[in-house]
Amino acid sequence: MIGTVVAGRYQLDAMIGSGGTGTVFRALDLRLQRPIAIKLQHRGGEVALARLQREARIAALVQTAGMLRILDVGQDGELAYLAMELLDGETLHARATRHPPDLSRALGWTASCAKTMAAVHAHGIVHRDLKPDNLFLDTQATAEVLVVLDFGLAFATEHEDPALGRLSDPDQTAGTPTYMPPEQICDAEVGPPADVYALGCVLYELLVGEPPYSGDRAQLLASHLYAAPPPVRERSPWAPPEVEVLLQQMLGKSPGRRPTMPMVADQCRAIARFHTARAEGERPESRSTRAVTLPPPRAARTPAPTEAGSRRVLVLASGTTDGELAIALAANDMELTMDPGAPRDVVLALDLPEADLAAWLASDTPVLASAPSGDLDRAMHLVQQGAADVVTTPVRGDVVARKLLRILRERARRTR
Repeated sequence: MIGTVVAGRYQLDAMIGSGGTGTVFRALDLRLQRPIAIKLQHRGGEVALARLQREARIAALVQTAGMLRILDVGQDGELAYLAMELLDGETLHARATRHPPDLSRALGWTASCAKTMAAVHAHGIVHRDLKPDNLFLDTQATAEVLVVLDFGLAFATEHEDPALGRLSDPDQTAGTPTYMPPEQICDAEVGPPADVYALGCVLYELLVGEPPYSGDRAQLLASHLYAAPPPVRERSPWAPPEVEVLLQQMLGKSPGRRPTMPMVADQCRAIARFHTARAEGERPESRSTRAVTLPPPRAARTPAPTEAGSRRVLVLASGTTDGELAIALAANDMELTMDPGAPRDVVLALDLPEADLAAWLASDTPVLASAPSGDLDRAMHLVQQGAADVVTTPVRGDVVARKLLRILRERARRTR
């Protein structure tokens, strides 16, 4: 089809790629004399056109830097088309294959995607096909921008415009099996948590080099439904336990227990900041100027846990926390964060410098501090300074979880 002019205006120049919802070409807009990208669907009739019209409406509805700009949509005979801005760069899959990302880059890309998808979800729209091939790193701007592509399977769960509703048969399993959440496989209600699960598969792949599950279609679907993903740290020991916990939450089988996209973005940024700051703090030349982690002013006091018991744990550690600890806390429904400014109900302080620890002991948030095993004087001193309890190091995950639960119950009892 190279050289073909679509709708009397768009002259096809070269094929860019082909997928389940159409073929994308580089083309020249003869009217404005500018290069564009154009997606063509050769079959599907009114449904094909409706999909492209819906994709254009979604792009117009969600105004954010991470969305592709749509220029035109229409039909030329049996050919439905969607004209789009032409991006310059490569897919996330191509980039990660050539240059496997470090922790900071992987978390940054995930946070960018989550931020865009948070705007999409705010309009009640679900993508249903997030994967590395549908995430594009655009290098035209002054800074690289991650753009979410291909809303061909997207639909609005609740919207006054019926054109944004679901077009595929509810009994049809649409999507890419490698990144498909359980509810999408079971033809259950699909909402924003489905995209969170798919993005969790993407983050896992960025860190490990391959997605959490592999095999043929039947094996993939069964794994998403019933199998726990292999721990990231078994494949990439350098990954911090906080990422392990975040992935456990994102890849949870129950949609209602997954974090929202804003939460994913915040957690990714917080983990990246924490580990960047720690790496800089470990450099000899910067130890003397390392920023002290101080709690917010008392005016910003965090509300007490509800009767049901909020379980938000701020983990502060001078060294790397153990993966077993993170998993134990997550198993007890505790939400972990490394961001000192995030809402929290209890602080787990492990081997903090004296100045940092003193500031947190003087705050309104109960603190579970640490002392070397056998050092009773240190443990007593910490309790006298205001620690809610003390755990000995090296810590055991089950012991820490038990002490944190006791502190949270006691705090809830006092605030009734």
